[in-house]
Amino acid sequence: MPEYSRFADKQHLVEQIAALVPVVINVFDLVAERDVYISSDVVNLLGYTGHEIAQMGDRFSTLWHPDDISRYRDNLARLRALADDEIFEMEYRVRHRDGRWLWLESRSKPFSRNEQGDVCQVVTATVDITARKQAEEALRASEERFRGYLELGLIGVAITSPQKCCIEVNDELCRMLGYERSELLGMTWAELTHPDDLAANLANFERVVAGQCDAYSMDKRFVCKDGQVLYATVSVKGVRREDGTVESFVALLQDITARKETQEGLERARAELESRVAERTREVTAANVELRQEIAERQRAQEELRRSEANLADAQRISHVGSWAWNVASGKIFWSLENFRIFGLDPEGFHPTMDTISMFVHPEDNALVGHVFEKAMSEKTSFEAEHRILLQDGSIRYLHTIGHPVVSDSGELIEFVGATMDVTDRKRAEIESGALKDALAAELAAMTRLHEFSTRLLSSTDLKPLLEEVLNATMALQGADMGTVQLYNPAIGALEIVAQHGFQQVFLDHFATVHDTSPACGRALHQRARVVIEDVQIDAGFAPHRHIATSAGYRAVQSTPLFSRGGDPVGMISTYFRQPHRPSERDLRLTDLYALHAAELIERKQSEAAVLRYQQELQALTATLIEVQERESKYLARELHDGFSQKLAVLAMDMAALAHRTEESSQELGGRLLDFTSQIGTLAKDIHRISHHLHPAILDDLGLAAALRNQCAAFSEQYGIPTEFAPNNIPRTVPDDISLCLYRIAQECLRNINKHAEATEVRVALNRSHDEIAMEIADAGEGFDLDSIQGKGGLGLISMEERVRLVNGTFSIRSQPGKGTLVRVCVPLHLEES
Repeated sequence: MPEYSRFADKQHLVEQIAALVPVVINVFDLVAERDVYISSDVVNLLGYTGHEIAQMGDRFSTLWHPDDISRYRDNLARLRALADDEIFEMEYRVRHRDGRWLWLESRSKPFSRNEQGDVCQVVTATVDITARKQAEEALRASEERFRGYLELGLIGVAITSPQKCCIEVNDELCRMLGYERSELLGMTWAELTHPDDLAANLANFERVVAGQCDAYSMDKRFVCKDGQVLYATVSVKGVRREDGTVESFVALLQDITARKETQEGLERARAELESRVAERTREVTAANVELRQEIAERQRAQEELRRSEANLADAQRISHVGSWAWNVASGKIFWSLENFRIFGLDPEGFHPTMDTISMFVHPEDNALVGHVFEKAMSEKTSFEAEHRILLQDGSIRYLHTIGHPVVSDSGELIEFVGATMDVTDRKRAEIESGALKDALAAELAAMTRLHEFSTRLLSSTDLKPLLEEVLNATMALQGADMGTVQLYNPAIGALEIVAQHGFQQVFLDHFATVHDTSPACGRALHQRARVVIEDVQIDAGFAPHRHIATSAGYRAVQSTPLFSRGGDPVGMISTYFRQPHRPSERDLRLTDLYALHAAELIERKQSEAAVLRYQQELQALTATLIEVQERESKYLARELHDGFSQKLAVLAMDMAALAHRTEESSQELGGRLLDFTSQIGTLAKDIHRISHHLHPAILDDLGLAAALRNQCAAFSEQYGIPTEFAPNNIPRTVPDDISLCLYRIAQECLRNINKHAEATEVRVALNRSHDEIAMEIADAGEGFDLDSIQGKGGLGLISMEERVRLVNGTFSIRSQPGKGTLVRVCVPLHLEES
């Protein structure tokens, strides 16, 4: 087919694909560095048409961000070497026609190759990921703010029992109350509560216990160790069991003593101010009435007012409360010095008016302030409002403003007088307290979800779904893109993947078993601690696996090891991220909780499987032993009947015949007797052979070492396989059960070596240490794959394991194809002193 026709077909296919998906598709020539084809959607993405892009001399210098051009050049050789099914992914920035920088993500595959097989054209699909990048940046900023709130350390935390006892407290609570942790853990919260607040606290407590509510919040007082009274806001949440009963309480305590004292001081100042304002209002009213009668009297009253204002200024400076007055007729406004300080203004350079003051009111509070003031004007009533002001330096202050009308006897509104209180510190404390409460509530919700998650896991029976649920929960917690769960195989000392999410087979094949310490999971296993690689592309130790990471599409990985209660490794949870990333300390802390639950579940399931496997093997062993016993009985019966009975009968008949043949000479008679003696000797050997088969008498007569030496010599002589026996420090007397156990295992191993090993030599070593005796049987034979017999052990292997178990010993086998086999038995040895 002509080249043009093939290209036209491909172009037609690309156009059809471009019309169906919301991406820009182009075919790019790597040699000419130009687009052979680009879909029309490019104008929606970049604002340029495909023709305009083609007319650009160097579209990379024109459109691409300078920091990203070099990355493309660095990867050009890799593009030319792509496999047919390989996808190259890249994120970069491009300038839109309107000047905006856009983040794009491109995925490229080979489109055509040259005669040497190198890729000369690639087809690329490009999408706009600007919104995602902006969301990720916003999320990172939000997480940083959240961590900042958690690290403030301003909240006391206690976990208490339904009996009111303190189960756990944090350092902040100990500091707040002045007690050591050990002292608080021996007390109840009722003992710490101020007597006047105990009844209200108990009422809320009983409501939670009764199931009427799950939580409550209240202000209460605590009595510290030194007798001081601590005011605190307490938020309490009941943690319930599945049956609805309360298992424990979580209490969050914020010290509001300073705020209480400040509020009480403000209340006193406010009461005093209102009293003074009311008194001043009466004085001003009286002065106005008298003013109509006599100007001189008004001047005296004004002088007294100025003296009163001087005294009031001192009080205002201390309490951060400024006073003001507004004359309705003249529009003039009086401000105390404290008012100027609150607004950050110079009394000499600023003249307050209604217009200039309204410029400072926060735009979001303008409508509220205007509505309150207009209502007070129309109804000639007092008003009170809390609002914000914007200072000239851009900072925000919170004000609490109160005003009272001054009305003449005829009902005419003369002026408004009032006060402005700076409550910025109080409002900020309330906002921070609310944020901390929200953060702690989120933490409590996360712990509740973990409890519910653990309950679901414990109710399941199959291990793999459990591990998949643990993995999904950990990925959701950390916001990970991919994940794996590995179990530790002690037989080969490696990690093996049993559950995964998001990976292709090439990754699973590469990390099927992990022995070394270059990947994160291998390091975590070796170091027995979590390992976080924030960017695998720059981590030196990860270099052997970078190509797999690139193919799988991840840049960061964290691995958390799982340990049994005895401290042995049982597995690994790993999460992977498409971008360089490090999980937050909170996420890692919660991950540890998931890991702890996962390790307990794995250990429990493995124990259950081991018990079930042992039961099945024991049942099989019992059935086989019964069969062997029957076979042995038949063998003995046949031997006795066919061998001994018939031979004895023939011997008896020959002897009877000899008794009746008196005519034979003494020489002939002697020959016949010698023949009888030979037959009797043969019968004795057969009887000895059967007796030895049933129980080796040499064990009782000469001991274990002699019995094994004799067994090795007989094996070597019978089968022609050189067999060395090496005893070391073996006592003459070894307990019967141990001697028989080791002897029978040696018999079974030698029998298996003859049948299966094709061995050229055998070595049997017997060593005794202070408190144990160990036997090793090694052969230079063909060996075998241990994995091929897991769960398929025959009678010999099962019986050996059972014999060792009955004497509280350990049994192990090491073997590899072509490298022989080593069987090791170790039995505790407790010899009684003579």
